[in-house]
Amino acid sequence: MAEFDQIDPPDWDAIEQRMWRANAREVSEEAESRSERLMKRVELFVWRFGFTVEQVLNQIESDPMFAAWFAKEPRRQSPHEQIAADYLTGFESILNFVRLKQTGQGALYLNRDGEILARKDFQGDRPSKALDFEWRSPSGVRCLASHKYTKEGGGNQDSQFREQRTLLSNFQSRSTNNTALFVICDGPYYTEERMGTLKMQCRTVAPLSFAVHIEEVPGIAARLESA
Repeated sequence: MAEFDQIDPPDWDAIEQRMWRANAREVSEEAESRSERLMKRVELFVWRFGFTVEQVLNQIESDPMFAAWFAKEPRRQSPHEQIAADYLTGFESILNFVRLKQTGQGALYLNRDGEILARKDFQGDRPSKALDFEWRSPSGVRCLASHKYTKEGGGNQDSQFREQRTLLSNFQSRSTNNTALFVICDGPYYTEERMGTLKMQCRTVAPLSFAVHIEEVPGIAARLESA
């Protein structure tokens, strides 16, 4: 499976840039329909700078550069999760791929005993963040994954790192086999040192767990063996 060891990751920045530009092109249509999202932004602009709503809307219509400042932020569209999902579905070693719900029915969590449960099945034990993806390996192993894309350090970003470490720690207690956990970490935040910290929490005997960048996932999934 050497082919999997040399695949390229998604071009995160280029895809996010395309999303920014696509969202900017939609602002004029939003101005025409006076969408709720845009009008909130316009009203804030009016409050800050003293222009009228009509002045701002007219400027949006006539000036694409001005309009671009009102574009929807891609991060509000969960772009990195979608990019990751689109990427992973392109490999033959990843079967029956599902992007899991983050709340309500269909959301799955990992408890302190390494069990994978729906929120309603937790009894007093605060669940982890919901898992993001599920698929089957060619050998039939059930694979679950949490994905994070993080650019820089800081309070929220450090919290995401701790979430990933907690998932791996909880999975250490799992006793049921034929399941694998992937903690997928992408972006400049995940330095070699931080990845090393996560890898120290991984299980090396079945059921296996992995702390990886996304381009490593297809090769690992191809080599997984069912118990």
